[in-house]
Amino acid sequence: MFPNLILAILIGLAVGVDSVLWPCRFQEDCSSVVANAKCSEYFYCYCPAGYVFSTDVTQCLKESGFGVACTESVQCSHMLSGATCENGKCGCAEGYTYARGKCRKLAHLHSACSETIDCEFSGDRESVVCKERTCECAEGFYKRSNNVCRRLSTKPCEPCLVQSDCQSKELSLVCEKQKCVINGTSTCDNSPSSGISSSKTNLRDIGTQISLNSFKDDNPSDDINYKPLRTVSTLTSDSNNKNSLSSYESSMRDESTQFGDPCTSEGEPCPGLTHSICRKALCHCQYGYYEKDSQCMPELGEEAQDESFCPFKGRFENKRCLCPYNTFYGPNMRMCVKPTTGFEGSCVYNEQCSVYGAAFCSKITPKTCQCHAYATYNKEKELCEMKEGVGEYCEIDSMCSVPNTRCNEQKSCVCKDNYLENDGKCMPAIGAECKESEDCVQENSECVKVTNEKRSTRFSMDEKKYCTCKKQFVHADGQCLKKATKYEDDCKTDDQCTPLLGEMGKCINRTCKCDIIHHHKDDRCYEKTPLDAPCERSSQCFVTSEPDTVECRNSQCKCKVNTTTDLEAQACIKPKPTKNSSNRPSPLKVITLTLFASAMLLTGSALKEAYYP
Repeated sequence: MFPNLILAILIGLAVGVDSVLWPCRFQEDCSSVVANAKCSEYFYCYCPAGYVFSTDVTQCLKESGFGVACTESVQCSHMLSGATCENGKCGCAEGYTYARGKCRKLAHLHSACSETIDCEFSGDRESVVCKERTCECAEGFYKRSNNVCRRLSTKPCEPCLVQSDCQSKELSLVCEKQKCVINGTSTCDNSPSSGISSSKTNLRDIGTQISLNSFKDDNPSDDINYKPLRTVSTLTSDSNNKNSLSSYESSMRDESTQFGDPCTSEGEPCPGLTHSICRKALCHCQYGYYEKDSQCMPELGEEAQDESFCPFKGRFENKRCLCPYNTFYGPNMRMCVKPTTGFEGSCVYNEQCSVYGAAFCSKITPKTCQCHAYATYNKEKELCEMKEGVGEYCEIDSMCSVPNTRCNEQKSCVCKDNYLENDGKCMPAIGAECKESEDCVQENSECVKVTNEKRSTRFSMDEKKYCTCKKQFVHADGQCLKKATKYEDDCKTDDQCTPLLGEMGKCINRTCKCDIIHHHKDDRCYEKTPLDAPCERSSQCFVTSEPDTVECRNSQCKCKVNTTTDLEAQACIKPKPTKNSSNRPSPLKVITLTLFASAMLLTGSALKEAYYP
C-alpha cells in the first residue's frame, strides 16, 4: 500500500492537484464521505473523469464547459485562471477569451506571442498568426482595425461582409449580398471555386442568432451514472489486497480505451484514445477537446482525424474543423455564429460585431452592435474608428496621451476628477489646482489661494491655488450657480437655497422655499416645533397663525405673556378690546367725560375771575 500511496502523492504534486485527494484502502473509505467517490488503484479517493469534488467535499459535481450551467466555481476550474461561474454559467472574466479549452489573456496585434493561440483572433481563428514572436494578420487577411484582421477577397464571387473586404487592383469590386461582385453586376454563383460553403444546415437564415442559453451541454447528465472502470480492482478486504501494478498496467492495453478509463503514464496520451491525456491516473481529453460519447471531440480550430469529428457541417481543411466563410467562431468554440444584417442589425455575441472594428454586442434589448466608448462609428467605412486624445483606447493610465486624464473601466481615457473637457483638453474645474482664474473652465469660478494647515517647515506654509466658485455662487451639478438672496428666489437645485434658508431649504417648482413639514421664520426653514415642546430658539416654535405670538421660554415653546394659549388649535390668542354692541362709547364713559369737561370749564372760569377782576 505505501509505495502506491507515495506514488499517488507524487502524481498529485506532478499535476498540480486542483481537487481534494485523501488516502483510502477500500471503496467504503471514499463513498462513505462522498457518494459515488471511488478508491483508485493508487489508494486515494477521486471523482470520475469529468467530475470534481464540491467546495465542501460532499458531492461530485460535473465539470461545466464554457456557457454551460454551474453552481460552484470549481466546476469551471478546468478552464484554469480567469474562469468564473457567474449568473449560473461558466465563463471567462473580463479581459479573458476562451480558446483551446482555457480562459486566456490574448495579445493584441503587433504584440509579443509564443504561439498563434496567444493572439487575439476576433471571432476567426484563421485570421492571425504568431510570426517571429509577434501577432500579425495571417496570409490572405488584411488589418481592418486595431485588433481585427479580415479575409481579403480579390476576385468576383469571393465572400465579404463589408466593402473593404473586396480589394482588387484590376477590378472594381463591391460587396453585395455577402459576395464580391464587379460593380454594375449583381449575379454570382455558388460554385465550389468561389470558396463559399454551400451548407444549408448552418447558414440558412443570415442574421439568425443562437442564444447563449442554447449552448449544448456536452457534459453527462446531472444524475451521475458512472461507467464501471474495467481496469480498476479496488480492495474489498484485507485478504485480496495483492492487486499488482503490473496486472493493472496489462489491463490498460485494452484497444477500446475510453474517456474516464484509468491510466498510468501521467501527462501522456492514453493508448487507443485520440487527443487524450493521462491526468490524475484517469484518461481525460486534451485542452481544446471535449468528451462526447466517451471520445475526445475537437473544438473549432483544433486538429481532427476526419470530417466526422467536426461538430457540424462547416469546412474541414488541413485536418481542422473550421467555420464556413462569413461566419464567426462562437464564444464556446463549438459552434459557428452567423453575421448580423448590418451594423444596426440584431446580434447575440460580440464576435458578430468584430467586423465593425471596436464594436460589441449591446446587453440591452434590442441587442445591436455598438461602438466602444473609445470609438466612433464611420458610416462610410462601416467601422468603429478609434478616438484620439480624450476618449482614446487605454488599458492603464499611462496609455492616455492627454494631460490630466485617466483610464476608466470602459478602457477609455477620460478627464480626472475635478477636471472637465474643453476643446480636447482636460481643464481644471472646481477643486482642481490652478495658477490663475483663466485656467478654471467653469463659468463664475476663480482661482484662489488655499492654505494647507500642514506646514512644510516651521517658518513656511504650503500655499496652493484651487478653482472655486465666486462668493455669491455655489457649486452644484457641475456648475457655479447663484445663491438665493431672498425667500422664493429662483433656483435649479437645493444647494442654491441652503445658504439662505439652511439645510431644510428646498428648491420647489424652481423657487427656494420651505416644504410642507417645515415653516419659514427669520429667513430660515425650521421644523415645526409645537407649543410646550422643547426648543432652543424662538424661530423653531410654530403656531398656526400670528407667528409673532410665540416664543422659546425656559427651553419650551410658549405663548407670549399677553396672549392666551390654545393647545388644541396650536395657537396663541391675543386679547380683544372691550366694546359695546353698537361699537359706540359706553354711557358711563360719556358721563365721565362730560363731568370732566364741566369741571375743567368751572375751574377755568374761577381762575379767570381771580386773576382778571
